[in-house]
Amino acid sequence: MIPIRKAEVEDLLKHEHRPCITLVVSPGVKEVGLTTGVAAYRALVRDALKQCERYRLGQIEEEALFEPLNALEKDTLFWQEHQHSVLIYRSEDLFKVEHRIAQWESRAIVDDVFHLRHLVADRDLDVDYHVLVVAKNKAELYHGSLDALVLDDAKLVQSKKEITEASDNMRQQFHSAASPAHRGSGSNAFYTGAGEDNDEARQDQIRYLKALDEEVVAALAGSRGPLVLVGVEETMARYRKFSDIQNMSQETLRYQEEYKDIAKLHRDTLEVIKKEVGDPKAELVAKIDEEIDHPNGKVVAGLESLLAVAEEGRIHSVMIAVDQQSIRGYFDPVLLKVVEDDQGEDLVERLVRKALDQGASIYSAQETLAYLRY
Repeated sequence: MIPIRKAEVEDLLKHEHRPCITLVVSPGVKEVGLTTGVAAYRALVRDALKQCERYRLGQIEEEALFEPLNALEKDTLFWQEHQHSVLIYRSEDLFKVEHRIAQWESRAIVDDVFHLRHLVADRDLDVDYHVLVVAKNKAELYHGSLDALVLDDAKLVQSKKEITEASDNMRQQFHSAASPAHRGSGSNAFYTGAGEDNDEARQDQIRYLKALDEEVVAALAGSRGPLVLVGVEETMARYRKFSDIQNMSQETLRYQEEYKDIAKLHRDTLEVIKKEVGDPKAELVAKIDEEIDHPNGKVVAGLESLLAVAEEGRIHSVMIAVDQQSIRGYFDPVLLKVVEDDQGEDLVERLVRKALDQGASIYSAQETLAYLRY
């Protein structure tokens, strides 16, 4: 299954085939265990099936709609690969899955539209980067994002031994010819100082790093994201010197045994990336804190007021309390008033969709409010 990318959010926004099932499976099996996690998922599917009753689907339609959802319950490999929270979107002609690290309240939502606030919150914080780990007899390339760090399938040369065996054989022949037993032959063989082995080892390492770099460059073809280096600082400094890769992070992480835990490696490399590319959410929070009590500030709170400024196209950014209780009803764009009605639309989702329509950034928060363009 291919994860949802930013470009595909538009497809979910425009989707018109009802019913639209949104499943928020959280926390993931990493936190609660496989048995508990799958049981929670099974309960969500049953809940969604119950909610679908109001759409009066025929038996064949219902079975077709739920067939991939039921199959997912038994897919052990899927749950092993998706250890954290999972967002699932299903309608008669669409089935998409997104894996996220964030934790929310688990829920099943069946509506005329897909619910997107879990998907799009903090999406602007996503990054695309790679990590090269060079440790003893090991070289690995990872592909990272906000939510995951995954081992790349690139086959990298693992140690300088793979590169230098031929050189070692040549040196052994040379030293054999230069030994005292051969001095009487009139050859020009000679002894060198004690620093020779160190110099040879350094040259072997350079050959290895150059060969490794060629493979990494090939694996990163077309990627514009930064590369984070993890290893011995002296070794990685040499790698930087001889590498053809331009977009490397300035900071090198010293390799540690704890990095065998990919979650730890992900956290630390993501911090390196955030320091270098900035944190727009933190910058927005600082602006809000500065202006929230200012009478002429650009901060707006309260769902009715938020929907009013959204109707006017004035939203720059929205902070969404993703797990807040939904309010259903209608928004009158003329009177700029909310009329609550259980049969109406989800008004928080209306706010999210309006914000997306005008290109606003959306972030998760404890309280829902907006920062205005003007």
